[in-house]
Amino acid sequence: MAKPLKYPGSDIEFHAGPSLLLAPFDIYDREESLGQELAAYDPNDPKQLLLLLDRYFFGCCEQASWSTAHKVMLTRSLQAALQSLQYDFAAPLQDSHDDCFYLPATWQIQAPRQFFLNAYSILLKRWVAEFATAGFSPMPAENLRHLA
Repeated sequence: MAKPLKYPGSDIEFHAGPSLLLAPFDIYDREESLGQELAAYDPNDPKQLLLLLDRYFFGCCEQASWSTAHKVMLTRSLQAALQSLQYDFAAPLQDSHDDCFYLPATWQIQAPRQFFLNAYSILLKRWVAEFATAGFSPMPAENLRHLA
């Protein structure tokens, strides 16, 4: 049996649900700094989402020393959610007082599934060479659009 994937430099098991994409945008206790920075972006606009992911998400992956296996796990999780007609894409976008998770108040994601589909497409483009080297062939984003 394969060992569970761990967070880099940790004994904690790595879980990669779609909400993991949102972690760099959590403004809890950073409303005056990160919150104001992020308020300048519209995450509904695919071009601005690309800028957000480039500036905040991919940097976190590099800083955390994510391996190809971590990236594959997140991509598979997103792909499975996007293939599911039952997955609630709005749920991860909700503020959570229990988890101390808050997105900027100005961010009103108009089409939650489309937001995650756009992010999935960006991930595939960013990691395509790494996935090819690893022999991982994720489903193209275009094949998931029909489910929207």
